[in-house]
Parts: sequence; C-alpha cells; structure tokens
Amino acid sequence: SHSHAFVTGYAVFMRFPALDAAGVSVGKFRDRSGAEFRKCVEDLVDLYVADRGLSFTNTLATGAGPKNPMGLNATDLFASFCMRLARDHGGSDFVKRLWQEVGRRPVAKSPQDGIDNYVIAASSAAGSDLGPLFVDTWRWPVSEEARKLCREVVGTR
Repeated sequence: SHSHAFVTGYAVFMRFPALDAAGVSVGKFRDRSGAEFRKCVEDLVDLYVADRGLSFTNTLATGAGPKNPMGLNATDLFASFCMRLARDHGGSDFVKRLWQEVGRRPVAKSPQDGIDNYVIAASSAAGSDLGPLFVDTWRWPVSEEARKLCREVVGTR
C-alpha cells in the first residue's frame, strides 16, 4: 500500500525543512554529499513526470521510484512531491498549512481516502485547485468528489 510511501516520505521530506530551520545542512548519504542527495530527491518529481510510463500505481503504491542515480524509492518520491509543492506554494508557510489541513481531514477509511485527503489538504494549503496538477501532471488517482472539493477551496484561505 502507498501508506508506507506517505508516512516514511513525510519523514524524509520533513528532514529538509527541519535542517533548514536549524541552520545545518544534510550530511553525507550513501556515497554522495548531502547536497547531492537533496538535489536528487528534489529532481525525482521531474524524472517521474518525464517518464509517461510511471504512475501513482506503479511507483508510490508499490514502493518504487523513478530510475535515478542514487536508487531512491517511493518514500523519496513522495518527499519530492512535497518539496515541489512547498517550492511553488509558499515554502515553510505552505508546509505548516499543509500539515494543519491534513489534520483537519476526516480519518481515511481506505487508500483512496488517504490520497484524496492529501490532495484536498494541499489545495487548501495552497489556496488554489491543485487537482489538475495531481491528476494530469502527476497522474495520481484522485476521486471526482475530491476534485470537486479542490475546486471549492480556491480563495478560502
């Protein structure tokens, strides 16, 4: 299930804002520098988007990442999605809002609920409908109900 990618990916992602807040840099990872590791994680989303054969189902749901120079997997890919959202929607302020919004969503009763909750929370935190990004660009399976809720959050923040 994708829950491992989300839970562990959240931890992988939060490592970077935590280190940034503390004013320290990422240490060596495997045989690469911390800066190389961070860049590789950041770039995973671009590698994923570029490979039209990849989807949520054959990456995040199975624990796999796109082919990459460090052999990073789905947890790092989820972190990469989070990093891109933060970069494009307000940095640390977005991150704070995102996890607040996730906490406001109802408890997920299914994997689909978990996906939908994250996409709705991200849209709410961004103050814009991110449904098209998740569905069309990132190829995530988002329900029609969640798409509708994403459209409704525009301008509510």
